[in-house]
Amino acid sequence: MMGTEHEKEPAQIDPLTYLAEVNGDCSPSDLFEHYQVLRPALYRLYHEGSPAFDVALREVTKRLKIKALTVERDLASLTPPPTTTADDLLNVMTPGVCLHPTQDYLEGTLYLGVPVGDKLFFVTSAHKAIAAQDLPQGVKLDNRGFDRGNFSKDGIQAYLAGQMNINTPGIIKMLEAYFARFVIYPGKDLPLLLAMWTLGTYLYCCFEYYPYLVLRSPQKRCGKPRVEDLLSLVAFNASHRETRPTEASLFRGPSKNGGTLILDEIEMLGHQDQDTYGGLLSVLNAGFQRGGEVTRIEKRGEKFVEVKYPTYAPRVLAGIKKMADTLEDRAITITMQRKRKDHQTERFSPRRLRAETQALKDRCYGWALTYTAEVVSIYEDGTFPELAALDDRAKDLWEPLMTLAYLADQEQLNAGPFPTGAFTACRSERLFQHLINPAAALAEMIRVTRPGGWVVVLDTDWGTRSIDTEEIDIERRLARFETEHMNHNGYAGRQLYRLFRRQQLVDVVLEMRPVHSPSYPFVRQGMQMEDWEAKALAAGVVTAEELHRWRRSLEQADAEGVFFAVVEGNQVGASPKVLAEPRISSQREPVGITTR
Repeated sequence: MMGTEHEKEPAQIDPLTYLAEVNGDCSPSDLFEHYQVLRPALYRLYHEGSPAFDVALREVTKRLKIKALTVERDLASLTPPPTTTADDLLNVMTPGVCLHPTQDYLEGTLYLGVPVGDKLFFVTSAHKAIAAQDLPQGVKLDNRGFDRGNFSKDGIQAYLAGQMNINTPGIIKMLEAYFARFVIYPGKDLPLLLAMWTLGTYLYCCFEYYPYLVLRSPQKRCGKPRVEDLLSLVAFNASHRETRPTEASLFRGPSKNGGTLILDEIEMLGHQDQDTYGGLLSVLNAGFQRGGEVTRIEKRGEKFVEVKYPTYAPRVLAGIKKMADTLEDRAITITMQRKRKDHQTERFSPRRLRAETQALKDRCYGWALTYTAEVVSIYEDGTFPELAALDDRAKDLWEPLMTLAYLADQEQLNAGPFPTGAFTACRSERLFQHLINPAAALAEMIRVTRPGGWVVVLDTDWGTRSIDTEEIDIERRLARFETEHMNHNGYAGRQLYRLFRRQQLVDVVLEMRPVHSPSYPFVRQGMQMEDWEAKALAAGVVTAEELHRWRRSLEQADAEGVFFAVVEGNQVGASPKVLAEPRISSQREPVGITTR
């Protein structure tokens, strides 16, 4: 069949022109084929009600030998073509909002899913319980088999009834005490770090990034598995300790049940073949950032389709060796150490802890739902001067935990029992070095001091600590390590002047107070050198040989009577501004009130 009609869109063919080219000696099958070609054009004319349809119908009957009634019945059985407008297309383009059933943050509301058999409902930060089918219009549930939730019935009812008496400092202290009961840690602040990381998992979806937690055990029996088990009992929707995970489990886990994944013997991933290892690493590299996902091609029926799996989830990665640089760069690392024989801990029994840990989880759920707005506000404000010296990746990792620390500090300060202007003076000594948010503490001191009174803060600048020794490079490395790792804020002393100047204070006075000592035994004991030297060695800041040289140089200086150590403290004082007070004019009439 030839002719220009065959080059047109089927619905735009002119039936009369087409039929004029049809050979009258066609077989029945050829005639049927011609009808199939004409069918879209006839369908168009039929629904348009065009007079041309009757003419075309007569020609079809004549040339293709098909009865007119048969053609009309065939065309009537077809569904009319939908009318598509620009608005229809725009509605199709509008993306739907997907809600993860485990935990999600949507338009200012935190949703925590609760599976009940094959049904599902959500507890929200608006103090509501919502069935899955009653979600807001336009919200699409991305449910890929969610079946694990740990919010108990009693906990849910207590939260919805407003019966959870909970605050951030209190829940952090409870978690900190829990982690400290069963393990001896190399640093006294590590139970606090674990507590805050655990609490953050209950609203990790509110953060752009959530750091992995790396537990490294340089030798056997350092307590690494115990910490993993402790985390599995209280972290948000946590898995049990898993070893040798597959690539599929790494990305299907978050897409199904979300929550905290606890992966042990992570160094064994490197024993896989390169393709497998590369796949595992790609999933882990993407999983610390909100919106992270991997794409896999899967067979669905007779077709292969592209499927996207979300990978964002808190993860605990435990092992005995250094991990891939990309993983280390996405993690906060804790190096465990073996406890001494004289260190005693409480016996660990998950069975006996079941009721206690469930109560802890319920309180964590309730806390997350109660404090969602405050956490999001602090996090989005993003003003954390303590992180200024870190690179962007490190800031991303620490900002969620700093958010919780700021919130806890604010609540503690706001809970103070003293009214505004209660004191004529307020003084702090060597406190700010232990605070995560010293600016908030200073603001509270100013609040409780009446105008014209004095606010005084004395603190140490551990960055100025110096010990006279020929091993200058080792001394500087150790000094910096102690300053940045032994307290929350080892540079507090040098920050005081800036903190005071940024407040509404007058008559700011600064005094520098260096403290020195010629006694090596006194300095060694008073500055706890044994402790931070051991930690510096474990962290790789110095080698064992360098540490030996360092100690020998100090012992030799002491023997010669020339040992000298000094550190500087700063004291800053100022007065809150005298507020504008009403002053009555001396004239009797009219009575005037002015301000000075």
